[in-house]
This record gives sequence, C-alpha cells and structure tokens, in this order.
Amino acid sequence: MLAEQHTCRVACDQSPLERVGSMRKFTVYEQATLTREYIRRYPSLHRFTDKPVDEIAGWQLGQLQQIVRMAYENTRFYRRLYSDAGAHPNDIRSLDDFKNLPTVTKNDIIENQNDCIVEPRRHEKNLRVSRSSGSSGQILEIIAGTDRWVQSALLMLRMYQRALHFGPFDRGALIYTSQYPFQSAWGLYPVKYLYTLTPPSELISGLERIRPSYTISYPSILAELAALYPDRCNSLGVSGIATNSEHSTQAQRDHLSEIFAAPVFDEYSSEELILGGFQCEAGEYHLQEDCAYLEILETRSPQEVAPGATGEIVGTSLVHKVMPFIRYRQGDLAAITPSMCICGSSFRILGHIGGRRNASFQLRGGHTVPSGRILDWTYKLVLDFHLPIAQFQVIQHELHRMEVVIVTSTSADLTAPQHNVIMESFQTLFEASMDVEVRRVGTIPRTSAGKHMPIVSHVT
Repeated sequence: MLAEQHTCRVACDQSPLERVGSMRKFTVYEQATLTREYIRRYPSLHRFTDKPVDEIAGWQLGQLQQIVRMAYENTRFYRRLYSDAGAHPNDIRSLDDFKNLPTVTKNDIIENQNDCIVEPRRHEKNLRVSRSSGSSGQILEIIAGTDRWVQSALLMLRMYQRALHFGPFDRGALIYTSQYPFQSAWGLYPVKYLYTLTPPSELISGLERIRPSYTISYPSILAELAALYPDRCNSLGVSGIATNSEHSTQAQRDHLSEIFAAPVFDEYSSEELILGGFQCEAGEYHLQEDCAYLEILETRSPQEVAPGATGEIVGTSLVHKVMPFIRYRQGDLAAITPSMCICGSSFRILGHIGGRRNASFQLRGGHTVPSGRILDWTYKLVLDFHLPIAQFQVIQHELHRMEVVIVTSTSADLTAPQHNVIMESFQTLFEASMDVEVRRVGTIPRTSAGKHMPIVSHVT
C-alpha cells in the first residue's frame, strides 16, 4: 500500500529538505472531521460497492469532470498539458472523451512538481507531504490535505472490514514504514504501530503484546516471522491478515495463512492512486471504484487494450484534490474484467497483476532478508541522513556481494562521508556478511514494463 511513504506536515513553499520530518497524528479537529464523515458517509460507502455498474460509471464520470476542471483551472502543469493537446474540460461529456486526454508519467510529475499543486490550496496549514519511492525506487513527493486522509481512512476501513470482518473495538497491528495519521476514531478501530525495521524478535514480541484481531504488513515481513517463529505466529490468535506493497503469490499467502492460522487477503495500491484493488473472500481483486478510476493501456502507447487483456495500469485518483493524478501511468501491468463475483460486489476485477516483483536477499546459513526490510532500510537512509538520492537500486550479485546503485538528485557526486554512510549502513543491516559497493550512475535501466526495480537479487 503506502509502503515507502514518510508523512509530515508541510508548507508548500518549503524546500524538499525542509519538508522532511516526523509524521504527526490527526489533530483534534481532524479526528472530529473523520468521526463526522464516518457517521455521515460510511453506510453509503458500503452500499456503493453493490450499485449497478452503469450507476457507478455515471458517478465516476461526474468525479472525473470535476477533477479535470479543477486541475485545468488551478494548476499550471495540467493547463499547459491540456492546452498543448487542444483539450478542454468542456470537451469531456463521456468516459470515452476523458480517455482522449494525454497520459502523464512519474517523471512528468517529478519535473513539474510545484506546477502540479492546486493553487488555492497551496498554503493550507494542514497539508502533508508523503515522500515515496513506490515500487520503482524513484523518489516522488506527494502533497495532500486532510480530506485525502479522511477519505482514504473511510475507504480502507470499508475494504478491510468487508474481508476481515473486524468490529469497532477490535485491535489492529500495522507493521509498516510509518504510522498512519489516524490511529483510531475516538477510540474505535484502534491500530497499534510496529516499525518494519524493528528486529524480528521484537516484532513477534510486539504482536504477542498487542494480541491484534487483524494485522497489516508486507508479505516479506510476515514471511520472515513465519520462518523464524512459526509456533508463536500460530498462537497469536489473529482473525485475518492483509498484505500490501509487494508482489506475493496466492501460494505464498496460503502458506502465511497456514502458519498464522488466519485468512490472508492481498491489496494492490500505491501512494499516487491510494487504493487500487483488494481481494474479496472469493480471492478476486476488486477495484475500489470510488477511490481511483483505472484503465489498461498498451505499454508506452495511448491505445486501450482489449477487455481482459494485460497492459499498463493508467489511473486517475478520485481522492487527491491538492496534487491531482490524472491518467497517470502507474508502470504496473494488469488486466481488468467486469465483475461476476460470488461476493456480490459490482466493482470491476483486477487480474494478472505484475511488474512489482522485488526480491529478498539470501545470506549464508539459509537466512533470508525480506525485500520490504531492504526497501525501508534504503528509504530510512534518505530520510535520516538527507542524502541527495533521486533513484536507487540495491542488487545482490552473490551471497557475499551486493551493490547500491544511486542516481543523485543533483549534478554532484556523493561526498566521501555520504558514500561511507551508505556502505556502513548496509554492512550493519547484513551483519557484515556482505561486501558492499556504492556506485553513482546517470540512469537506472527499466524493465520491459517501463518499471524501475529497486531490489534485485541474482542469487537463487
């Protein structure tokens, strides 16, 4: 999900370096807003999943028309983009009209970041910045308001509740890169946070202390706990598990389900589009149609693929109202089919998800270091030491040899102290069992899907 995010309060005229800070919780006012919206909207959000398909599509068209107009009238980037393409918000009278708008990439957003922010909201006091590497290893800052966090909280609550069936007094455990701004809604739906870089022995002890009804984490972190402490995982008494942010197979999730003695549901999501798809009890990934509108296009082409065919995910966030993402090329591969699911949801089904396959590292003695731990360790370096890293790739070449490849955010090379910080940090992570090489490059090659792979292992 928001796996590589770090969230803080921000004023949008600050420099990227000044924006970095520790995540803050919801204020009392924001908690009250969340509670009010929960009471006002939550029942209708539940009903929305079962509405007729044409009614859902009509609602989405209205949302897309509003977002395009807002972006055109209030951001320099989208106004230039659409003017150059001869497009105008008044032209969008159908979903087919919307699909004629040009697509945007991560590089487009990074290169025009300040011009992507909606002008009237630029100086709001409670904006937050999420610094995310995503699954690409390419750093992107995303500005969002309280409305985004409240909306995503309600949608995540619906998504998890439908699958995990937890109640307002059930405790959750989040093993993640950073906390969410909301840990509960006035004591209801409490979530306890555990940091992904906590040693495994402390993670399992933390779960035993919390005794959660449900757990949310990277599949690789859960797999590490399952391998090291199978009996303790089995006796936790969790009722359900949600995995996100990394690719995992159904067989791997079935294995986790056996070890933890609980059903495991997977989520496809990103910081840019928030919630993409989530597995229902029948195992299908249903799109969250009121969070993002997803299309499937040919890779590096504006052509839409045939229904059910695999192509590149292109999404429009229906939640980001400060920094819009409109027809944004996610870089992942998938297919979309109409829903005919026994769970009863009308939301379309996302299938054949690919392109997000990070790799865990194998060490001597058979120990595995999960990809999620490596990814968060790298991200911690960026945040704690303010390193000028625009993009990275961590590669294991042999059991005892790895390489950290860096694209700097400036024209200058890494300084000797910065170089040493990276090298010594990874030697610490791998307990001095790895020879670490740090190398600066101009670019990092992409996969055939146009995706950067931040964690790569050539060790079987």
